[in-house]
Amino acid sequence: MTLNARNALLLLASICGDIHFAACDGDFVIDNRNEGSCTTPDEQQGHCLMIEDCQYVFNIVKNKGIRHPDALKFLLQSTCGFEGANPKVCCPKDDADDRHSFNEENDKRHESSKEKSDDPNESFQNPLQLLPSKCGEDYANRIIGGELTELDEFPWMAVLEYAHAKGTITACGGVLITKRYVLTAAHCIRAIPSTWRLRNVRLGENDMRTDPDCIDEGNGEQTCADPVLMIPVEREIIHEDYMNPERFRNDIALLRLDRDVETTRYVQPICLPTSGDVSRLYWSAGWGQIEKKASSDIKLKVRLPYADFNTCRHTYYTRNIILGDGQMCAGGIAGRDTCKGDSGGPLMKQVQEIGKANKWVVDGVVSIGHSPCGLQGWPAVYTKVHDYLPWIFSKLRP
Repeated sequence: MTLNARNALLLLASICGDIHFAACDGDFVIDNRNEGSCTTPDEQQGHCLMIEDCQYVFNIVKNKGIRHPDALKFLLQSTCGFEGANPKVCCPKDDADDRHSFNEENDKRHESSKEKSDDPNESFQNPLQLLPSKCGEDYANRIIGGELTELDEFPWMAVLEYAHAKGTITACGGVLITKRYVLTAAHCIRAIPSTWRLRNVRLGENDMRTDPDCIDEGNGEQTCADPVLMIPVEREIIHEDYMNPERFRNDIALLRLDRDVETTRYVQPICLPTSGDVSRLYWSAGWGQIEKKASSDIKLKVRLPYADFNTCRHTYYTRNIILGDGQMCAGGIAGRDTCKGDSGGPLMKQVQEIGKANKWVVDGVVSIGHSPCGLQGWPAVYTKVHDYLPWIFSKLRP
């Protein structure tokens, strides 16, 4: 396709203008850069300009192709601020003088660009447009320190259902990130018994024993959630380098559902991260093993501290497991862990937005941990989602 100002602007707007990330408020400048000066991803001094004023960015993305993961990553890293809802990019100072002639060329192509952007296949070229306009919204009134979740808490949680010789079984989790895709771990698809077949994803689930799920309000009345959604999996997308070069690396996968999901109070997507910054405190949720019981029928949550990665890496090295890029650790406190059935589930943090309610962001995907679970000094290992954003974006389809 021909790269033009409208296409690139739509791409950046879909990163920030529609999804309410922490770094995407109209009055907020990424990395606290001011409007005048900035540093480009390749360490050049520049000015923060509207994207249509910077031929430098256009040329790099054009050479790579707008769908290429490196191009998507470069656009994310180049974003330096906003003018209203319109994103800006960091443009090298030497390029700034060329922007007027470039604008004239784009003005001439504006009408044809508009026609092309209305093409239903445009989303293949701009996968970030498939991200939700709202994400990470949680309506529950949490009981801090409690383990049981409320009906509408963490509404992006997904349960993976497998078929086998004796019927069906649930064994992994995931999170809804768009109306059509669930994020999970690659080992939930690849490292399962040979007789198992992934069939469905459950959304809006809280208590495995009941449907719909209800709670007693204490006044003789009940509040009930919507019936659980059981959606067949249309396609399994495993990272091409899963288990390469080391065991447990690139443990990430996407599940494409066979139809779009209608969001409700009980089914919502979670936000993807906009930076690799870690939080001091995380949450995880799922239906995994608890104490002596094989698994929990009810969705549970647990608070987990971030664990220093170098210390975590050394700990796992004593078991001949080599951790590296694309991984992170959390937990390591006795009795508080993600365990077994929580595989593929999220490591989540809350992000504060200027003038808006906090949003939930998925920073990690549950990958591996020590057995038995919840052992002091043994954090669990998570796939670091931010490091895989280009891969995720490159796989999204309408």
